[in-house]
Amino acid sequence: MKKLILIMLMFLALINVASAVVVYGEFENGLSSATINRNQETTFNSVIFSNNPPINYDVKMYNANGDLIKTYISASTNNNYVSNRFTITRNDYQIGGIFTITINAIDSLNDNDLTSLRLEVINNAPILNPIGNKVINESELLQFTINASDPDNDSLSFRAENLPRNAILIDNNDDTASFSWQTGLLDSGSYDVNFIVDDGQLTDNEVITINVIDVPFNPFIPTINIIKPVENEIISGMYNILWQANDLDQVADTLDIRLEYGARSTTFISRILNILGINLQLQQWIILEDAQDNNDGIFTWDTTQVSNGNYELRATVTDDNGNTAVDYVSSFIINNIIIANNPPVITSVPITQTLVNQPYSYDVDAIDIDNDVLNYSLLTNPVGMNINANTGLITWLPGQIGFYNVVVSASDSRLSDTQNYVIEVKERITPQPSVKKFASHKIQINNVILTYDNNLNVFTNIKNQGNKTEDIKIVTTIMNNGMHKEAKVKLNVNQGTWKLTEFNLPKKNYIVKVEIISKNDRDVKYAYISQK
Repeated sequence: MKKLILIMLMFLALINVASAVVVYGEFENGLSSATINRNQETTFNSVIFSNNPPINYDVKMYNANGDLIKTYISASTNNNYVSNRFTITRNDYQIGGIFTITINAIDSLNDNDLTSLRLEVINNAPILNPIGNKVINESELLQFTINASDPDNDSLSFRAENLPRNAILIDNNDDTASFSWQTGLLDSGSYDVNFIVDDGQLTDNEVITINVIDVPFNPFIPTINIIKPVENEIISGMYNILWQANDLDQVADTLDIRLEYGARSTTFISRILNILGINLQLQQWIILEDAQDNNDGIFTWDTTQVSNGNYELRATVTDDNGNTAVDYVSSFIINNIIIANNPPVITSVPITQTLVNQPYSYDVDAIDIDNDVLNYSLLTNPVGMNINANTGLITWLPGQIGFYNVVVSASDSRLSDTQNYVIEVKERITPQPSVKKFASHKIQINNVILTYDNNLNVFTNIKNQGNKTEDIKIVTTIMNNGMHKEAKVKLNVNQGTWKLTEFNLPKKNYIVKVEIISKNDRDVKYAYISQK
């Protein structure tokens, strides 16, 4: 800021006193309008000049209805010049549309100037991946996943219209949704369902037809229905699996029940095959119960013997004629609280150099997130070295020069951490190696001075403040008409130079933008000249 004030004082000494305040703004593309996609960011610059400070100014954004949605700055300055760069983020506009950024200023003489920038934020509609029509027999389970994407990476939500009775659509909050429908014996027919994806403004949809085929009912086939767990239930500890199985031509107690569980299948096809009892090595079922005449409707399961996770459950009933029926829970979660012991971690850095006949000490520090009491010990050590088992303080008096291996342990009585290091005992401490100097690329515009003598003269002072030689391109632009000129210069480390750029222009007021660009850095400054 101090450099900017000095530059403006030198600049104002070269121009005539003007009574007007001048306001200028541009986007990063150098224009007064810009178009971005929703979720993108962009930047813009504001420049304000006046010979009559103080200057009161503000920069604001309005939506298409003229509602104020963001004030970037509202301030006052006693300088003749003020410039700012602002970033427009998704939080500023939130939705697509046309937005106006105003830059307004008024000086001590009540001279006022206002300029505006136009920003168009384009919201692209989400894209729903094709779903396709579905065909299923009644009493079967229909499941599939809906996928969608959004060109703007907007958050998506899913919904459905005309869902069949007992059908469920779950938004997974990851640009997918899961459809599940356990059909019954009376659900045959044709169902038109409209699936919709929404980004908050725009939607995409697909209407599919689900045909449920009528299957003749055999009254002598057994039936089974899992009562607990239900879909997506979280279970733990000793849990009672409940079911109900019947057969019209057999006593219920004499039916054979087989209960199986497995890790939840990740694909729709594998889940359908599992329901049908077809393994094809896609699912590894684990038997909980499989016996004759065991239809008592309850099985107590010790879930602590199973790893926490997402599982499936399958129940199969078989009558004396070999007829079977299956019921299926596609997803339930086992979540038992596991008390785990975490190992301690040694965090201190060992002292690896010392002098002969000089006391050596190193305080070993370790942490244990379980807050277990730690015990310290030496597994490998030179003669005479000791460690405090409670505090971890190592003490030793080396008697001769050389290299000595040390292995120290911190233990919580079950788990431990070790640290291996080598101590060098010598007459003098070896100096630490010098820090490697890394390349620094820094170019800067120190000053921009404007004069007029039949031509508009732009004097630019630049300097290479890095530690590498830089090839620099200088772009000088007359903001009033877009006229610009380019020049190139090569600067060594800490070298500076003045560069003159001439424009054959009539005598009037001008705003000049000077930009310098190297391979790894850039800088920009604005200047203003007032001519009567």
